[in-house]
This record gives sequence, C-alpha cells and structure tokens, in this order.
Amino acid sequence: MTRRSAVACGLLVACCLFLPRVADAHAGLQTSDPAPGAALGAPPNAVRLSFSENASATLSTVRVLDRDGASHEDGRPQPTADPRALEVRLARLPDGVYTVDWRIVSAVDGHTTAGAFAFAVGVDPTTVGAVTRTVKTPPPSAYEVLGRWLLVGGLVLLVGAGAAGALAFGDASGGAVAWGGLLVSAIGLVVLADAQRRNAGASFAHLLDTSVGRALLWRGAAIAVAGAGVVAARSRATAARRPAMAVAAVAAMVAMAVHVAAGHAAAGSARSLQTLSQWAHFAAVGVWMGGLAALIAHIRGAPSRDKAGAVRRFAALAIGGLAVVTVTGGLRALHELKSWHEVTDTGYGRAIVAKVVLIAAITMLAARNRWRSLPVLETSLEPLRRTSRGELALAGSALAVAAVLGSLAPPASARTAPPAISVSGADVATTVRVKLTAASSQPGPNRFTVRAEDYDSRRVVGPARVSLRFNALDDPDVAPTTLTLARGSRGNFVGEGPNLVFDGRWRVDVLIQRSDDSVTVPVRFDVGAPAPNPSVVRPPGGPPSYTVQASGGGFLRVTVDPERAGATRVLVTCFDFNPEVIPVERMVITVGDRVLSVVPVDRGMYAAAAVLARGRNRIGVVTRTTFGARQHAFVDIEVP
Repeated sequence: MTRRSAVACGLLVACCLFLPRVADAHAGLQTSDPAPGAALGAPPNAVRLSFSENASATLSTVRVLDRDGASHEDGRPQPTADPRALEVRLARLPDGVYTVDWRIVSAVDGHTTAGAFAFAVGVDPTTVGAVTRTVKTPPPSAYEVLGRWLLVGGLVLLVGAGAAGALAFGDASGGAVAWGGLLVSAIGLVVLADAQRRNAGASFAHLLDTSVGRALLWRGAAIAVAGAGVVAARSRATAARRPAMAVAAVAAMVAMAVHVAAGHAAAGSARSLQTLSQWAHFAAVGVWMGGLAALIAHIRGAPSRDKAGAVRRFAALAIGGLAVVTVTGGLRALHELKSWHEVTDTGYGRAIVAKVVLIAAITMLAARNRWRSLPVLETSLEPLRRTSRGELALAGSALAVAAVLGSLAPPASARTAPPAISVSGADVATTVRVKLTAASSQPGPNRFTVRAEDYDSRRVVGPARVSLRFNALDDPDVAPTTLTLARGSRGNFVGEGPNLVFDGRWRVDVLIQRSDDSVTVPVRFDVGAPAPNPSVVRPPGGPPSYTVQASGGGFLRVTVDPERAGATRVLVTCFDFNPEVIPVERMVITVGDRVLSVVPVDRGMYAAAAVLARGRNRIGVVTRTTFGARQHAFVDIEVP
C-alpha cells in the first residue's frame, strides 16, 4: 500500500470517527398520547409513547413530573400490544402543567434516547410553555465503536479462514488467520457487551435478562461453535479438516446473522428483507476480504503452480463477493437514506459516503490484482501480496466505518410519524391552496398546523390572520367553535385546542384574513375509529337491517325499507348489550351531507324519510340518551 493510500485511508476514517457530536435519535419518538403541548380538559389515565424501534420496558424509564419535580406515574413503563410503544399508568393528576421525561433503551441495538415534552391539564394552553418536545441522544461511544469493529472484523476473518480451508485456497488446519479471527471476535464481543451495559446503566445480570443481552449470548454461543471448528481442524485426521473449517465459517455467519438482527436493519420497515440483505453483505465481505487475508497467509514463500491455482480459485469467488457487497450495500443505503439532504447533512449519510469511497478504492486495487498480478503468478507473487495488503488495509478501514454506522442512528429513526389528519383544499375562486394537518385523529385536544399558499405560484401567503371554524357534521345541533392560529416556522400557522369534541365527520373552514381581502377554504375529514363492519340480517321478504356498535356504548340497528335508489324510509333502534332498548332523548340521522327530518316511532326507535343514490350511501346516526350519553355510528350501504 502506498503512502498516499495510507494517508487517504486515515483521513476517511477520521471523517467518520469525528462526526458531529449531535446524533439523531435511535429509538426516535414518533407519537405520544397526550401529544406534546396538549392542553387537556380532563386528566389522562396513562401516558403512551410510540417509537421508531422496539423499546426495552425493563431498561427504560418514563417519569411524569409536575412543576415542583414530584413524580405522578404509577409504576414502571409497561409494554403494549404494539412492540414499539410503552405505557406508564398515572395517579390522578390535579390541574397543572406536567413534563414527560423519558429515557428509552432500544430493545433492538441497546442504544439510548432521551427526551421531554410538556402537556397541561385544566389550565390555559398558553401556560404549557415553550418546551413542547426535546430529544437528546448521547454521541457515538468510541468504546462501543471499538467493540463493534473488533467483533465484525474477527467474524470476517473467521468466515474467510473457514471458507479458505473448506474450498482449498487456504490453510485447512485453521492457521493464524482463523485463530486471530477467533480471538479478535471474542474480545470485540466482551467490549461491546460492556459498552452496552454502561449505555443502559444496568448490571450484567440485568442486561442479560433483556433482548439486548440475549443477543449477546447468542453471538457468544455462535463464536464458541466456530472456535470448536477451528480446534477440530487442528486434528491429525486430514479428512476432517475441511468439514471442521466449514463448520467454523457457518458458525461465524450465524454470529453475523445474530449481530445484524440486533442492529438497524431489524428496526425499520421491510425488516426481513433488510436483515437478510445486511447479513448477505457481511457474509460476502467475510468470504471476499477474510478469504483474501487467509489466501495471503497461505501463499507465503516462493511462487508455485499450487499457489497459483489457489489464487485463481479465490479470484472466481471474490468476483461474486464483490457483486453481493455492492448490491446489498446499495439496497441498505437506499432504504436508510431518503434524500440527498440526508446524505450530506447527517453523520450517518457522510459515513455511508466514506464507506462507498473505501469500497471503490478496494475495487480498483482488486481490478489491478486481476489484470496485472494474476498473469505473473507462476513467476512472482510480490505484486499480488503488495496490492492485497493495500486492499486489506482499506477493508479494515471500511469495517471501522461500518462500526461507526452501527453506532449512529439512521435518519429514518428521527422521522416522526406522518400527521394523523392531513387534508387539502382551495377556495371557490382557486386563489389560495390550504393544507391542514393534525397530530391525532381522535377526539380531544389537538395541535393543528395550516400551510396556505398562492394557488398558482405556490408561494406562502404573506402577512395574514388565520383561524379555524369547526363544524360537527353529524351533530348539527352543536354550535361551531373557532380557534385562532399563530404564525409558526417556515410560514406555517399553528394552534392547539379541544375543538374536535366528538368522533364523526367534521368540516373545518380555514379563514385567511389579509389587509385587502379574506378567503375561506373548507376541508373535511373523519375523527375517530374507521367504519365498523356491521352485522347484516336479510330476512326473506323483509328489509335488511344493519347492526353496529356505537361509540359511547350500546348498539344501533339501521333498517332501510325498501333498500333501493330513490325515496325510502330509514328506521334506527338503540339497544344495549343485554339487549334491551335504550330510551333516547333525541336523534340525528344523516345520509351523506343531508340531515334528515326525524320522528319518534317507539321507545328508542326513530324514523326518517330519505333519498338514496345508486352505489355507496353513508348513513350516520348520533343519539343523546336520557342518561346524557352520546352515541355515534354509521353504516355504508351499497344500493344496486
């Protein structure tokens, strides 16, 4: 390897090891209930946090603190049906402002993320304060990077030595490369385990009782099997050496698979495909670069026909290894990086660039070996050895970058979940285009964001006052409410309020007032659960009836007589789980956007004249029982 290559190698590794000290979140907070900055009318029973990766409940902490620093959580965080979410139960909260202070240890890779956000109960929303959401992630630990580098590097040497012994282009009795790989991987595993113990702030006994600790144990077991294969290859029985080295290679690949399953590839979307791709990437590096190390150790001394044959056998295998490394590395990079901005502006993206440059340099040296060194194998091995030493040095640097990547968070983990409500619209004259988003699609306090742009130029609307008027389409007797928004960042308008009181259909009129004119843009969306699957009964010769469970308790039975396009009659009956008819104080029935005229028929039964169209018709029902409860449900009816 030339001095220039060594300097370039050192600079590339330094660029990765001295990345900015601020990292994106590993188990990044995606959503929370209550939402950051929410002002609640009633105290919540629990705080629920959802993350981009599975969180370890036993290693994580979630505290709910009042302004005096007193804790109000009832017990430790508990897992939920969603493996990426944790929930902590709360004692009854008096009115006031509370801070949710969380520290999460990823159940996938053992990395720690911490953060805080505030919410209020029974007080003016403006008293929540400026702290709505902060996320703190410790910078990559050099100690952890060292452990990952040694572990993966040792496994690469083990795979390469095992493949070389089994496929007859290296020492079938193990040799220095196999023993070195075994020692280095074992040391790397111990260092990584200690780094993860320190990171989690737990004892070894506590750590090993978690998914992070169990992954460490499985790695250790696979390395032990690989070691047994290397020891068996020292046997005097020549026939047993190649199978023993094959066992060592397979066991090292299993350790790689466990390592990958405890890393970023197993945390995002398409986990099975990404885990398989990352494992194939590491395994191919083992066969290619680990095999090269075993080959160079095997062809010491003068050239010979046997050594030339071993090199040619390896060369054919190396081409396949290079192809697999290139394809799988590209797939992983495309999965983790979604824009050029993430390539240039994140430590993870810059580390990938450094790794790509290193792989390209290795490929150039490999090509030089193929076209210049292979033709002179039987007369001189020195060109091959000299160029291969450069390849191996660069490969060690690439593995160091891979260790850094394993300690950094992919940009995907810091991406928050898309807004639960996202609707767009324009005014009648098509002068203004509006996009309204909200953090939650459930009734209750919410944070609303409006972006208003000129319809043609797409420029953000200049100085203006923006307010929202909320109309409950399924509750026409409920008076509309308004919410004034404040100008936020990047030209958006933001506000918080409990205006979405009920589940059902809502129309929100976005009013934009400027110095010279005002514009109203209506948008519509649904709040609450999706349409339920009704129980349908079609008696012979009679009208069909649709029974659905209503929000607020009980059931509603909707009968359409006759079920046809045109004029018809809709009957609605309310009953409970027993089932007994529930007395109703008033009822609203809608078909699409039309509110029907309703008349009582019997106790708990109302009727309305309706006109149905061909195709799908949505019949919505809202009742107020004599006990003051609100029931809401809707059914979709297909009319031929």
